[in-house]
Amino acid sequence: MVSGHSESHPRTVALIPARSGSKGVPNKNMQIIDGETLIARAIRTALSTPVFSLVVVSSDDEVILQEARNHGAKTILRPKDLATDSSPIAETVAHTLSELRNAGIAPDYLILLEPSCPLRTTQMIEEVSYCLQNHDHVFTVSLVDLKFHPAKQFTLNDARIAQRAAPGLPKVANRQELSPTYIRNGAAYGIKVSSFESQMDLLGSNPYAIVIDSPLVNIDTISDLEMARGLARQQKIDETFSGP
Repeated sequence: MVSGHSESHPRTVALIPARSGSKGVPNKNMQIIDGETLIARAIRTALSTPVFSLVVVSSDDEVILQEARNHGAKTILRPKDLATDSSPIAETVAHTLSELRNAGIAPDYLILLEPSCPLRTTQMIEEVSYCLQNHDHVFTVSLVDLKFHPAKQFTLNDARIAQRAAPGLPKVANRQELSPTYIRNGAAYGIKVSSFESQMDLLGSNPYAIVIDSPLVNIDTISDLEMARGLARQQKIDETFSGP
């Protein structure tokens, strides 16, 4: 059931997934950055982005759902079996779309905004939305430092025997010869709903990537959380001194 729904047939929906469990950072989605919870921050950014007709939070936790409602989002209660460490995010998206459909809401597009990426901006979301006009699956990435390039990585077995992590790549010695690689940063994932439902895959077969140059943190650990807090404070200082 979509709690608090008041309008029908939005074209683009923002989905903020926020389960209760987190091993790396206890009660992660309710952690505070710059005076607001990660949930509240994600909702505020979504509501400030003009592309959305509806902002929805999916969670298995009533405290999180109430926080979402307090900050203007609609809510969907997620079953516990879709809120475990191993639950695929695609199943949460599918459950959300099913609940929306049951409420008479049939979006053409859905943009996933994970609370664990609190430094996203409305401009990033708008670019994802714009690119969805020409691509069925869009997501944001960040450049990986060449010192962490897959050609330089190894896996270790139980006996500490090293194997190249990407054996298909050529053995490259000079960093000048390495091609850039990118990593998902969690700022936003955009999908055309019909394409997602035919593939049940958030990225689909040919996702379009938007490269984000500004610093982002995807919070998985306490140190990530502290880094995000520091960057948020610095951003606020920079905005103050660059204002009109």
